[in-house]
Amino acid sequence: MEVGRGAIFGSIGLMVYHQLRKRHYTLGLGVGFMNDGKNSREVSDAVRALAYLLRGDAAFANAAANLGINRCRTKQTLTQMSFGVPTVLLPVVGTKTVIIEDSEFICKPGQLLMLPEGVSFDVENAPDRTAARYVGLGIRFDVETIKLFHQLYAKQFEIWDLTPHWRISGHAKLITAVTSWMSWMQKFPTEPMQARHRMIELLLLFAQQGCVGNLVLKQYKSWRHRLKELFLRDASKAWRMAGVCKQLGVSESTLRRHLAAESIGFRELLEEVRLEHGMGLVMESDVLISQISLACGYTSQSRFSERFKMRFSMSPTELRITRTKSHTHGNVINLKNA
Repeated sequence: MEVGRGAIFGSIGLMVYHQLRKRHYTLGLGVGFMNDGKNSREVSDAVRALAYLLRGDAAFANAAANLGINRCRTKQTLTQMSFGVPTVLLPVVGTKTVIIEDSEFICKPGQLLMLPEGVSFDVENAPDRTAARYVGLGIRFDVETIKLFHQLYAKQFEIWDLTPHWRISGHAKLITAVTSWMSWMQKFPTEPMQARHRMIELLLLFAQQGCVGNLVLKQYKSWRHRLKELFLRDASKAWRMAGVCKQLGVSESTLRRHLAAESIGFRELLEEVRLEHGMGLVMESDVLISQISLACGYTSQSRFSERFKMRFSMSPTELRITRTKSHTHGNVINLKNA
């Protein structure tokens, strides 16, 4: 059941919501570091502990779906990236550069990027010169987790600072919490409910730092978001307009009208979901690309690779190579000109 915005925020919080939503995607606001200068040493120690945990090719077979680990030994340059849920990106070794519209964010270990759902961006993951590798984490906050967070802490929204921040300096407590969770996952299977409560803990830590706004402000469901949720249940399925409309309880003409109002078509949205799902599998798993293409609804691996490269500027094979080779030629793109 969708939680209404009024119920979530209360009278004062709803007013704050509308004020901030107007500037939610104005990148000139809420940009920069939130560093009090007091915990830099603690943050460095926490990042080193996390990097040690992720050393080599440490496996996390029990990792929750909310966490993604990306490793590479050569620079990755990708365009038109997007996440279907609010996501936090944390470089652990190396540097991450993200371009959103005309704003560039350079993020080093100990700094985090807070990305709302659906924001399109270009990204460059650059290995550390000394370590000769890049390691980064993606922490994804699913819809049910965000809903539960609102329900548990609705009254706090009236006093928390909900200003959207895109890049922040991490707190030692937050990074240590992530390390502790990943250490647990190395040893024990993670149950969905347990993972959800861990995610709530992380959101609470972000809220206490005053930087949770980008993750929780957008709580209405667009038709685009509804369809993406549906498609993600099985990206390999041959989705048809008639079947989708039956599940959503709307006519085909109504759905087309809603999607047109959001400047997206049915087939275009389906391919968007499939390619984003494929990106996660290519980056974060060792599944064969032929199997990934099938899991994303493509019967032709060459077609999948062609569409993948057209969207992200690197083919699945080129992206996989960055994880193993120490140098590369010909696949580096200047983000500013992409």
